Amino acid sequence: MNQSTHQPGFNCPECSYFIPIDLTMLLSRSPIRCPACLLELHLNREESQEGLAAIQKIADAMDHVENVRTQWE
Repeated sequence: MNQSTHQPGFNCPECSYFIPIDLTMLLSRSPIRCPACLLELHLNREESQEGLAAIQKIADAMDHVENVRTQWE
């Protein structure tokens, strides 16, 4: 079966360049910067608390899985 992978991210609202993003970037307090036009995007952490808490749980679970996997190697 041929599965295509999709890089998570979004198009820059200024120049439409695709900005790849990962969980670490969302959880960091740094702005997300478009690599093409250098526009800085800031996450409204107050309004996003519930979503950020869910993302943190996912990141923690992924770290746990990776730790268990490396123990079995």
